[in-house]
Order: sequence, then structure tokens, then C-alpha cells
Amino acid sequence: MKDQAPKYFLDFRQAARYTRALARDMEEWSRHFANFDLDDWDEIRVVIGTHERWNNSWGGNNGVFLAIREEVTGDDVFTEYGHIKHDDDIGAFEGPIYQRLAALTTHEMAHSIEQQIGTLSTGRTGKGYSGHITHDEDWQDVYRILRNTFVNGEENEKWLKERWQKAKP
Repeated sequence: MKDQAPKYFLDFRQAARYTRALARDMEEWSRHFANFDLDDWDEIRVVIGTHERWNNSWGGNNGVFLAIREEVTGDDVFTEYGHIKHDDDIGAFEGPIYQRLAALTTHEMAHSIEQQIGTLSTGRTGKGYSGHITHDEDWQDVYRILRNTFVNGEENEKWLKERWQKAKP
């Protein structure tokens, strides 16, 4: 039997402040600096809840919901869907909690941004618009841009660590 990594409790207020600030930064950056046409965007609503109460995180045209576990294992692994988990830019990785929370935030923000772009270009809304496939190449392109800009690399890890410390209540 494999030894389980020790568990610890995450300060939910710190995690909520941190992820909400990151989401706002990503939205602002996406509006002004990324090569996305976002002038007609609605503001992306960001809701933070506990994983114990809500099962899954999601991102879409109506905003982003982050379901954060308050009890976290110390194994430091961020998992991803099977078809992208080995991708160098958007795949699974090992890292501290603040980097894993940033990856979760970018994953869901990529859904919201991709939905907004699709809505603007097609005039259709929601996940049901014709031709939309969750986690498809369009979403992966947006996710890759966000992950490389905000999460991946040593410089981003230092910046994220500073942001995590500043978010302490």
C-alpha cells in the first residue's frame, strides 16, 4: 500500500483572496495586452467556494467558479485531463499550493475567455453553441497563453509566491 502524503488545512480566506486577485489580473491582462478582441466583454464573475460543498470548478460565459479544497494533501501535484496531462505548457506538474491554485484559476479563466470569444464571433452563447467542444484546441490555445503568462517558469513562481504571502489575512 502506497503511503499517503500528509494532509493540511488551507486558509480558505487566503486562497479566496489570492485566486480572486489572480483572476482579475488575468482578465485585465486579457483585455488590454493579449491578442484577444475583448472590448465587448462582460466582466467575468469570479465565485470562490469550498470543494466540500461544491463538487467541481467550472468556467464559462457566465463567469468562473473555483471549488477549492480546504483539506489538501501535501503531494504537490496539479493534475490535468488525460489528453493534455503530458503537454509541456498545459499539462500536469508538481508545485507548491499557490502555483497549483494559479493553474486551476488559469484553467477555468481559459474556459470563460474562450466562451466570450466564441460568443462574440458566433453570436451564440453558452456551452451549447454549435461547434463548441470543451477542452478543444481553441480552449487549449487560450489556456496555453494564460499558463505561460501567469503560471509556468521560475519568474512566475516567485511572483505567485509573493502574491500568496500578500493574500494572508
